[in-house]
Amino acid sequence: MEFIEIYELLQEAWLPDTTADATTQAITLRLPRRSTPVLDISVWVECYCLMASVLGARYPASASNLWAYLQRIVRCACTFDGHSWVTYDRLYRRQAAASRTLNWAVEDQTLYNEAFSGRAKPVARCKPLLSASANTPSAVAHPDVVSAFITNEHRLNRILGPLPESVARLVQCNRLGVVPKGHTPGKWRLITDLSFPSGRSVNDGIDPTLCSLSYVSVDTMSAIISALGTGSLLAKIDIEAAYRLVPVHSDDRPLLGLRWNGEVYCDAMLHLV
Repeated sequence: MEFIEIYELLQEAWLPDTTADATTQAITLRLPRRSTPVLDISVWVECYCLMASVLGARYPASASNLWAYLQRIVRCACTFDGHSWVTYDRLYRRQAAASRTLNWAVEDQTLYNEAFSGRAKPVARCKPLLSASANTPSAVAHPDVVSAFITNEHRLNRILGPLPESVARLVQCNRLGVVPKGHTPGKWRLITDLSFPSGRSVNDGIDPTLCSLSYVSVDTMSAIISALGTGSLLAKIDIEAAYRLVPVHSDDRPLLGLRWNGEVYCDAMLHLV
């Protein structure tokens, strides 16, 4: 397995080769002599996904290990200050290039200690949480929608409750709201406002570096298809109520309380916020 720099996977890193034979119709590209390393974790993820997709197709048995490595680097980028994760990544991938037996899912403790020792980010602090005293006007204006949602989710064991008073007073209650589904007239989506009240909400206690999201671009997917060649297949899957199928850890459920018709419930699944 040949070692490549992550920036080599960037489309903008490649330049037309003006020294190529002009009589041919093929376009020749070349890398510039000097390129800066990728320091943005979201850009790195996009490049790595391209590389991992190609390697996973070539070595199917290693696919799960490649994605485990991705999770480790993202976690390190969120946990440690500076760009020490870049150093760890380059050194680790150089080892992988030199040894085909290296398990990408296994952390190299020596490299880890050298790269990240003393670089842990300070723990974010926030004010004590404050439960919402009322739901949003949209929820009040459409009580039947909210009641139907809670009844159905309670039936599916996605919402727990009503909670006894001794437990309810320990739960962070967030205000509810409803918004119409854009492509389904007459249908509504229930939302939970985890950013209210400002400064004392659930979201205020979350380090923003731990919750960034980067979608794979069309250019990346095109490059993957091109690399896999003729006959490769691309599929898109839409899972109904996907968020509501992902359970919330029991330790975090007290942060997802909701109050309706005088009763307090607790969400057991992910929610739209």
